[in-house]
Amino acid sequence: MNVYDYDTQTIYTNDTSLIESILNYNYYEDMYQTQGSKVIFADLMQTQNSFVYSIYYTGVVYGDWGLKDKLFVFHDVLTMDKESRIIKKDCQQLRKLFCEVSPEYHY
Repeated sequence: MNVYDYDTQTIYTNDTSLIESILNYNYYEDMYQTQGSKVIFADLMQTQNSFVYSIYYTGVVYGDWGLKDKLFVFHDVLTMDKESRIIKKDCQQLRKLFCEVSPEYHY
């Protein structure tokens, strides 16, 4: 039996290490490869009725010549109900920073 259905984003296991691995991989696939995001911290907790995955990560929007780069810090919380397997996602932008990079540092 599969433990994860990619099409429906449904996880069919109660093994916390597998759940955390699946969610970490999903963030890698969705964010790292396309947006250059970096994970600061990720953790999975278990309550009586759900699994709660918390992840802090950065995102970057690169400025063109003369424009500042934008660096964002995000916090997402994914809560998966143990019975229904439905995952609810709450996303927050914690910080937005502007970074000025001197032209000699552009490659």
